[in-house]
Amino acid sequence: MTIRFCDKNLIFATILVSGFLLSSCATIGANLALDLAKEEEAKGCDASYSADNAKVALEDCVRISRLIKKSGVLGGFVGYDNSGHLILKGSYKNEDEIDLAYMTALTIVGTSSMEISPVTPRDLQEIKMVKSYIPGRISNGTGKKYALLIGVSKFKNGINPIITAVKDVQSIKETLIESGGFKDKNIVLIQDEQATKKNILNALATLKNKTTPNDSVVFYISTHGTPPNTFGKMGIVPYDLKSELNHENMQAYAEKINKDESGDDEILLIIKDRVAALKTAISFDDIQEFVTGIKTDKFVAILDTCYSGSALGALTYPIGGSQYAYNESNYSQNLNAENKGELVGNGKICNITNYSNKAFTGITSKQERKSNQKQCISKGSKGLNVVDSSMHDVTLQSNLNKTVTTENYNYELLEKFKVAFSDSSHQSQLGKIIITAASGDEQSQYDSDKVPTSYFTYYLTKGLRYSSGEIFPAFDYAKIRTRKVVSESLENCTQTPEMISTPDACININLSK
Repeated sequence: MTIRFCDKNLIFATILVSGFLLSSCATIGANLALDLAKEEEAKGCDASYSADNAKVALEDCVRISRLIKKSGVLGGFVGYDNSGHLILKGSYKNEDEIDLAYMTALTIVGTSSMEISPVTPRDLQEIKMVKSYIPGRISNGTGKKYALLIGVSKFKNGINPIITAVKDVQSIKETLIESGGFKDKNIVLIQDEQATKKNILNALATLKNKTTPNDSVVFYISTHGTPPNTFGKMGIVPYDLKSELNHENMQAYAEKINKDESGDDEILLIIKDRVAALKTAISFDDIQEFVTGIKTDKFVAILDTCYSGSALGALTYPIGGSQYAYNESNYSQNLNAENKGELVGNGKICNITNYSNKAFTGITSKQERKSNQKQCISKGSKGLNVVDSSMHDVTLQSNLNKTVTTENYNYELLEKFKVAFSDSSHQSQLGKIIITAASGDEQSQYDSDKVPTSYFTYYLTKGLRYSSGEIFPAFDYAKIRTRKVVSESLENCTQTPEMISTPDACININLSK
């Protein structure tokens, strides 16, 4: 049948009916998922447990499910996935409930453990949508150049210091002035005691409100990063983060608490304290609000923290058409395995490079690191809940290779492996970029005895000078060298800088213009 004309009222009525049917189907689907979850929960951890590949003891799985209920997350529990990792299952009202359940599992199995699957539960009743300013493709003029640089080398409540953090931001500032033409008066530095959560959020808001589409903006931060949750969302640690999150004795204390129900109340206090501490970090949502809302067509955010790759999603907006980006920022929607991919942003990582395969010789892959199942121990990293190298000098020295010396840290020989770049998307253009020092499950490493800043910032600033302020070649320069120095100087450690941009997958902004 062919319809030759349309009636606007008929179309409107059809949309209403379709919306009602979709809503009804979503409700039925959610109820069905809940029923299936209850059936699975009734079977207990035994139903998915396999002695051959379980990464966590069966009794710990049972204990975690019990504690999740007692924490107030009545619909949540845990089981095993096909690889033997623990995975959150059940029904959750919002992200706060998932955070509480996830922290429960972390506290029982250890906060540096990789035994928990980073998969979001299938039945989440709310999902946040974001408004996103999409950069233009043609500049209407030349605006001002602004930079907000934040470095936190010491912390108020006993968190491990980062020796290089202040030097990181000072190095970035010098580079922006020399290679980007930024003026000192338009560069804001927030360091150490001034880098409180309140001050950082105020500075982000001020910068977002005063920029125009023609302005150039660089945002850089060097501090600790919090491990990503099941959404892959990480947080950024300010000077005044609560100390409970990184209290090593607290974790040791938690492991000594009775594992039967007599110890539940005590362990729940620790879990809730840790969740409360995370609330004092600069959250993923804070980052996303700034990155997506700032109205500039030339924007670069550089995050030099551990797990910083988890922040790449802050730039993306829900796929399925740009219209999704303009929905209200808190839009409730039933979320299940079928429609999750239609709503959650799925950005493209910039994986192209100017270097041939020969340049990557000696670089350890993340898969190789994970297969070793050994912890990366280094001179220093920007991650919470990692082993303090100063307490493990003997182990540390045995894990440090001597193949890389101060003299060859620059890896100038890599330049002979450069190849002709054929992808047109590397040409200078407008857009937004997020660059991270490490991927979502890696630490950002530094060794102040070798270079004054973190490895990544050291190479990025050199790359910006060599490229006269062009972002892509500077990132490309830093990425391969960071990967190489970490692989060759530390045993079982990897660090993979990442870059994502919009509207293209691999934008090359020129900061000097």
